[in-house]
Amino acid sequence: MIRTPFTGHVRSGHVHRERISILDIPRVLRTVGGDRVLVGMVALAGLIAVCVGASLQVAMPNFAQNLGAGDEAGIGYGALLIALQARRAVSA
Repeated sequence: MIRTPFTGHVRSGHVHRERISILDIPRVLRTVGGDRVLVGMVALAGLIAVCVGASLQVAMPNFAQNLGAGDEAGIGYGALLIALQARRAVSA
């Protein structure tokens, strides 16, 4: 099972997939640019992410005070910072 690819195909039935690089961005944008619903939903998701991220940054000092930042037992604030970085990594 370790040698079987995630797609479930064995090596003899390997399907060659095109590699995607950063240089393919213009091609992808031309391809999906005509789909107004898709472009609108991506733009909406981006705007929501910016608004939520901005409001979360403003609230961080209050979270720090409530979760005991600087105290010896203030593990809650460290957990909050780890969760914030994990959210950024996922959205990026």
